[in-house]
Amino acid sequence: MILSIIFGLSACGAGGEKTVEADLSDFYSGLEAAYELSGMVEADEDTVKRYYPGLEEIGLKQSIIRIPMISSVVSEFVFLQCETEGDAAAAAEILQARVDEQASGGAWYPATVKAWGRAAVLKNGSYVAMIAFGDNTESVAAEWEALFA
Repeated sequence: MILSIIFGLSACGAGGEKTVEADLSDFYSGLEAAYELSGMVEADEDTVKRYYPGLEEIGLKQSIIRIPMISSVVSEFVFLQCETEGDAAAAAEILQARVDEQASGGAWYPATVKAWGRAAVLKNGSYVAMIAFGDNTESVAAEWEALFA
């Protein structure tokens, strides 16, 4: 079963409500320190177009897209801050399509297909994350959610 989590939080500056601004580079650096992610590389433009078709057309303020050097390893991270919440919703759909494709056999190996089945897509206002990290998906998702708490 595909674990797909889409959360929405509104954060506006009026009326005492807090505005959330997350530094995605700092967030990913924290993940690198907490987990062994030395086998990760930044996705190039062609890879982004192939893995996440349409994402290149979405207005982004920040983006961190990391993929493993070896395709049999399930550790793929996409962290985005979009220009608008509408862009974030569109990005979440694109990322969910990637998860669905991989989890339905696109990841080839039975163990990697199963691991993709635990992947999560999370939306928090104009921020979106796709976390495919096997048994660690839930813990990274909790760290992502903590950014917006």
